[in-house]
Amino acid sequence: MVLSRKINNVSQRSKNFRSKFKWNKLRRSLSTLWQKVNNINSQIARYTGHFIYEIARYHHASTIKFEDLSWSTHSKKKSGRFIARWQVHWLFSQMQKATADRCRSIATIVGVVDAENSSKECYQCSNLGSRDGKIFSCQNCGIRLDSDLNASYNIVNRKIRSYI
Repeated sequence: MVLSRKINNVSQRSKNFRSKFKWNKLRRSLSTLWQKVNNINSQIARYTGHFIYEIARYHHASTIKFEDLSWSTHSKKKSGRFIARWQVHWLFSQMQKATADRCRSIATIVGVVDAENSSKECYQCSNLGSRDGKIFSCQNCGIRLDSDLNASYNIVNRKIRSYI
């Protein structure tokens, strides 16, 4: 982030009036930008929670299960590893909370299940298969399908570890 680098450069300089003014201006700009990012993420979480609620209500779903992604790591892109991890996990937890809040009105249970090996384990025979990009294949039963679809079948079959 260019703005945070500028803040660090200015804060390390001498503490005269001009540098303090410049540092405070950059800090306010950074704070405003973070507030905008948080507002966008909150809006995305509310919309996603609402759409999940509408789908569950339409299909008369009794349970909604989310993967527990707290154990996963996310790659470092342009922002730092901490910021990328924090932002993804914060957004995901906000979506879970928004969905749980909306689903209380239709008496739908919202919970978290363990997600480890959900896309590597075959949903039919429970053996570990192999992935080639987005395609999952099981050598034991010969099934071949999208790895996300295989993971969703596994999540449906798993017990809820905790409720939201």
